[in-house]
Amino acid sequence: MKWKIAEWQDCPLLQIGPDVYCISSLVKALADSEDYMLRVAVLNDREQYEKVSGLREERMLAACQAVFEDAGWKFQPHFRLKDPVREIDGYASKCQQDVIIQLKSTLRPHSPWEVYKRNSDLIGGITHTTNVLTHFREEALGFVVTDGYEGDYATWRESLRAHIPVATLNDVRLIARDPAGSFQVLAERAGIKREPIFDSAPEGFSELCGWTIRVVDSTKPK
Repeated sequence: MKWKIAEWQDCPLLQIGPDVYCISSLVKALADSEDYMLRVAVLNDREQYEKVSGLREERMLAACQAVFEDAGWKFQPHFRLKDPVREIDGYASKCQQDVIIQLKSTLRPHSPWEVYKRNSDLIGGITHTTNVLTHFREEALGFVVTDGYEGDYATWRESLRAHIPVATLNDVRLIARDPAGSFQVLAERAGIKREPIFDSAPEGFSELCGWTIRVVDSTKPK
């Protein structure tokens, strides 16, 4: 269970004289900081975590439904498809426009391994949405909506390829108001304003423990 130590990254250890102190996870849970109670649950009680996570997604779905219906959309939660059988978290329709919502309840990652797992989950949501869009009108749009972590360059690479962005619950009102235009807004917020231009990185040197490290941007040697 050594991987649990990754959770200490937001709990600094303090040495005062010969004694070492750290912040109790109980205090952080009571403070309602970054859903810390869920972090404790996922480490120690997987069954309860799965129950709580499911309830979180139902609350997310209810929030999305309220926003879309307030904007004049017809919203159907847990929409099921046939051939093959698939379920869509949320299907909204208005004026010959279809919008597919795929929900992901994700805690903000605190370690590289957590980033990898969260990214994989979000990319899976993008792939699922891409596959179900073929069942709807050609102009149908899909969105992956999360209540915590919204991805990084790895998820946006897939978003650009599939034209399915990852948004947060705070963005649902924007999506309901202008589904087609919201993609560009979300992309620009993530720092994507045009097609990427790739330039070679300059050669660099650094010193580490008596070693000189040379950084070269070139093809891997054979």
